[in-house]
Amino acid sequence: MHKLRIEIKKINALVFFLRGCSKNENTSINFKPVNKLFKRAGHIRNSYVYAKLLDRYHLADSGLKTERRKIIVNRSRTFCSKYRKDIIGVKNTRTLLIRRIHGIANKEILRVYKNQLKKLHSLLTHEHSSRQLHKCRSKIKKLVYMYQVIHKPLANKLRLNIHYLDQLQNTIGKWHDTITAVELLRRQKNFDKTVVDKLRKRSQELSDLIDSASNNFGKKLLPVRLQNNPSHRIAHLI
Repeated sequence: MHKLRIEIKKINALVFFLRGCSKNENTSINFKPVNKLFKRAGHIRNSYVYAKLLDRYHLADSGLKTERRKIIVNRSRTFCSKYRKDIIGVKNTRTLLIRRIHGIANKEILRVYKNQLKKLHSLLTHEHSSRQLHKCRSKIKKLVYMYQVIHKPLANKLRLNIHYLDQLQNTIGKWHDTITAVELLRRQKNFDKTVVDKLRKRSQELSDLIDSASNNFGKKLLPVRLQNNPSHRIAHLI
């Protein structure tokens, strides 16, 4: 499920850049079949992550573990039962996507990066909510995925510390998984307050790490070798 979701995110990143770089209004792609598949896979992943967190912090008795396993199995069966319809939807989306793919000028790619990094800078330099952080992570992952496929000369021109961005989105992801586990636990009857407090403490630790990593965002966007060199600036991007 994790690999499936990663591949869909990569396609989503491509579609995002195609839309952002195109001046043609007729670039709409029916991505709903793939997005529905992504969301259903996400429900299974969330259940699995929740179960792993319970094991990691020794938070569940045998009854709760059995209940969570049943949920994962049932959701997996439901997911697999719809595979024929999913395959048709993915094939149709692939056909539409191939028709819409076109060459993208380097200056347009730079423009999209500049706009997205400005938005990230704004989101991360203000007090951020759960929804805002989730949006930040989504934006970062799109930038990271596209960075992996663009030509090296253009990547060099961008001068991005892609490792920093990837670490930041990874920390946000861990934080999101933890607060999701807290929400799921609170829905349980007679939930253990000690368990919830322990997870909340972990979510706060991760939140502090995100705040620390977000400080001097513009400077940290530069490769480490350039961060203390006054002749190099990321200002052309943010």
